[in-house]
Amino acid sequence: MKILKHLKNVLLAVLPIAAIVVIVDLCFCSLGNLVPFLIGAAALVVGETLFLSAVDDSVVRMGEIVSGTASKKNGLVLILLFALVFGVLSTIAEPDIQVLSVEIALFGVSIPRTTFVLIVGLGVGVFCVLGALRSHFNLPVWIFMLVLYGIVFVLALFVPSTELAVAFDAGSASTGVVASPFLIALCSGLGARSGKRQSSFGMIGIASIGPVFAVLLMFLISPSGGSAGIVGALGLESGNLFLDALISVAIAVGPMMFVFFVFEVAFVRVSWRENLRILLATLVMSIGLFLMIVGLEFGFVAIAKELGEFLGGKNLIVVVLILSAVFGFCIAFAEPAVSVLGKQVEQETNRNVRSILVVVAVGVSLVLGMGLAILTIVLDWNIAYVLLCVLGLSLFLMIFAPGTFVAISFDSGGVALGPTSSAFLFPMLLGFASALGRNASFGTLALLGLVPCVVLQTIGVIFALKTHSIRIFVPVSFRRRRAFSGVDKYSEIDELENEIAQRYGDEE
Repeated sequence: MKILKHLKNVLLAVLPIAAIVVIVDLCFCSLGNLVPFLIGAAALVVGETLFLSAVDDSVVRMGEIVSGTASKKNGLVLILLFALVFGVLSTIAEPDIQVLSVEIALFGVSIPRTTFVLIVGLGVGVFCVLGALRSHFNLPVWIFMLVLYGIVFVLALFVPSTELAVAFDAGSASTGVVASPFLIALCSGLGARSGKRQSSFGMIGIASIGPVFAVLLMFLISPSGGSAGIVGALGLESGNLFLDALISVAIAVGPMMFVFFVFEVAFVRVSWRENLRILLATLVMSIGLFLMIVGLEFGFVAIAKELGEFLGGKNLIVVVLILSAVFGFCIAFAEPAVSVLGKQVEQETNRNVRSILVVVAVGVSLVLGMGLAILTIVLDWNIAYVLLCVLGLSLFLMIFAPGTFVAISFDSGGVALGPTSSAFLFPMLLGFASALGRNASFGTLALLGLVPCVVLQTIGVIFALKTHSIRIFVPVSFRRRRAFSGVDKYSEIDELENEIAQRYGDEE
């Protein structure tokens, strides 16, 4: 059964973390939050299993239905409106952005929590619209990335390094378990409607830039982070963990379902059985999301911070590196958005790029990213410079990597960090940096999101070398053929070329 498969994957990711925490607590140091952590871990396992089991029939299916109206009159305008509304609402309920907003407040950055979440959500919504336009008109994703990140480089000159790090963290944490499945399906549907398969990826990567822009502009306009009066006026925070989690899920799922069903009744008219299936799947997904938020905030954040402080206080740098490698690789298999992206990549590339390759590459990326983050903390490097260097390397690799891999790599960077990463790896690094008396804290989450862009594009360059299709060394017509086919397998070039010729005709 599908639910048992998801349960197995989640257990394989969560159990190593739980086992190591229990061993440290019982044998070396009493962390003080072991029981809440175990309760939270159980809630996370159940919640994430339910979420993964229902997401295909809920959010992904809605994305497919909405994007399927692109050929109708005014369909694109409605899709853009839906993408804007959904981008804002889904970000409010993202477990990782909720956790990040709490951690920002705990570590002394003067941004009201609700203001921060709304600013990030607005950034995601606006850039979802840009991503949808890029997909519909089939514009090269690398041009978007160069232009948008070029503006980010300019804005980075006018803000302190800490604020720049917070902005990049917001971008990495914004496109998680709620937004990513919908964006993948929406972008895939737009690409299929336009008949150009290279448009099927890139939406998540573009949406992840939106929060960086929004938070940087917020700091430039109001260095204090906005008015705390907005928080009181909105009344979105009750101070009760369970009620806050319920409100977060209701704010995201309720309006999303309302907008979708209005959209469906007015323009699509699917069968009542399909509507019922979507409604039931969304209910199961919402229950899972609620349990995930409660589990993560109830037990993970506090004990991860204490674990980092214990390891930093004992100066156990090698132990931190080993634990980070284990946690990072395991978490890649647990993040729902990574699994969804891997499956979508496999489908869109005719199984030439397997789902397991994407998941393993993200896992390796998190291991490398954790190592680089710990090195940055220990050596007290300026995290802003490290972030800009890694980002610059990923932009440089776009010159050589196939267009499909460029889009996939930035999407993978957007989905690599989910609730488990935000609620455990990030607090552990913050606690570790605090124990060592280092300034390098915020920005490490963004670093974990940028390294996958480098790793996936490196794999793309290797594929391009094997197929002699590096962009700057081959004729335009040949590049277009390879782009249309996604990522071709070296042993199946002839078969794919025949398929392209039948579908799109001769490009020469």
